[in-house]
Amino acid sequence: MPTLSVLDTAVTPAGEAPRAMPTTRQRRAVTLLFAHLCLVASVITLYVWVRPLAGWSDGALLSAASVTLLAELGWLLGSWKAITGSMFDPYSIFIVAAMVFNAGCAFLYLVGLNTTGLMILDFSFPANVTLQTLLLIFLCLAAFHFGALLHAGSQQAPLFPDRCMTAQASPSPEQIRFVGWALIVASALPTALQLKQAISVVRSAGYFGLYQQEYATGLQASGQFLGSFIVPGALVLLAGSQLSRRGKIGSGIVVAIYALIQLFLGARYPAIAPVIAYTLLWHRVIRPLPRALTIAAAVVIFGIVFPIVGATRDKPADDPYATEAAPSGKASPFTGVLAETESTTSTIADTLTLVPSVRPFDHGTQYFYAASTLVPNLFWDLHPATRHGLAGDWVTWIVNPGFAAAGGSLGYSFIAEAYLNWGWIGGPLFLGIVGFFFAQLVSWGCRTGAPARLAVIASFLTFIIFWSRGESINIVRPLVWYSLVPYVMILFVAAMDRRGLGPVHLWHRVRRQPEEAR
Repeated sequence: MPTLSVLDTAVTPAGEAPRAMPTTRQRRAVTLLFAHLCLVASVITLYVWVRPLAGWSDGALLSAASVTLLAELGWLLGSWKAITGSMFDPYSIFIVAAMVFNAGCAFLYLVGLNTTGLMILDFSFPANVTLQTLLLIFLCLAAFHFGALLHAGSQQAPLFPDRCMTAQASPSPEQIRFVGWALIVASALPTALQLKQAISVVRSAGYFGLYQQEYATGLQASGQFLGSFIVPGALVLLAGSQLSRRGKIGSGIVVAIYALIQLFLGARYPAIAPVIAYTLLWHRVIRPLPRALTIAAAVVIFGIVFPIVGATRDKPADDPYATEAAPSGKASPFTGVLAETESTTSTIADTLTLVPSVRPFDHGTQYFYAASTLVPNLFWDLHPATRHGLAGDWVTWIVNPGFAAAGGSLGYSFIAEAYLNWGWIGGPLFLGIVGFFFAQLVSWGCRTGAPARLAVIASFLTFIIFWSRGESINIVRPLVWYSLVPYVMILFVAAMDRRGLGPVHLWHRVRRQPEEAR
């Protein structure tokens, strides 16, 4: 007689067909979604109806709004953990980055580490604009998370499978490593030339000189295009190196050299994003990393290394190695990174004040031009998306034209971009849809435990982190060209290898590997 599961027992009412009871995971998902909607409804009710009736001033609510955002961060991570069983995955990493970049100054405001208003330093706004900015951040992140929960709740298994159940049949580790080595070899020389030129610019003109260069277009940009595969190649190589000591060492050297040079150039987030993706991939493919070690490394990087690089990267042109004194009275080294998130938050506030009074809603135009970047710039002197212009550049020209004329930019935010296109209602709804598909992509890459898919997700993570402080034009091309194309290459190599058509018998099985890890 078959054994019946207590939670999945079929209930057969008289005269009706059998009907399965919801599983524990499904019931938990429904509960979390309902609680999430109640949280959002409570905040909207307090702001729209209770605040006017109670006579609360906008300035008096800034602390409460900051506490609400901090609580929201805990809720987003906790509910994702409850429904997926994971706290270290691409979705959680993006949520932390999105909250830090867009609301980091609110967290500093709670502990009194700024003295010029919620927007630190030169980005102070009226209390009503500041409160609306924090509300928009809350709503957009809540909508994004609702879409992600909606998809995660429909799945019947944890986000990451048990390691002993991970499928390893195809593509094989040798096939994955072959593609990883091929990408590294193809991109090594273009990357070296680009970094050499960047080092020369920084030594002569400082970090800001990097943004005053003329960007190559058309076929002249082929070197930059190939060079962008260096980090995805290293990640693909690591994904196929469970039993290859040479692959682990090679991929680690590539990422370490790339990150160190970027730090020397002053480009902190291009330096740390590959390291985060590499760490995640190692944790999921090679062996789990100790939690204490991971946290300690994050504290050192974000609390010490990043503030030091930020304080020393902008040097006088005549003495590129001269250091500047750290700003006094603004933030300690451990809060220096949060202090710099003001510019991202300010772009949201600026967009709220300028749209639609100065510029009408775009109604999806920005996203259309972002999608057009999938077509390489081979047919125009200037790509249509570049010709149309970035929203971040537009805001910079409005609020700080001198800085913009010198080649600078305040950056932007995916939250500001959603509002620019669709407004208060459409913006959060659109991000809810994006959250659903983002969770679907993460699920596709993680639930099977297949190393090739995990390499896709890790590669995409190196780019999507920047979306939290940028625009969609920054992630559309990377998703396809630098994440999915390597995966297609792996599948193609695997298919050719199965037919005995692999290049030189798959490079002599990748130089007689795998090696047994010792």
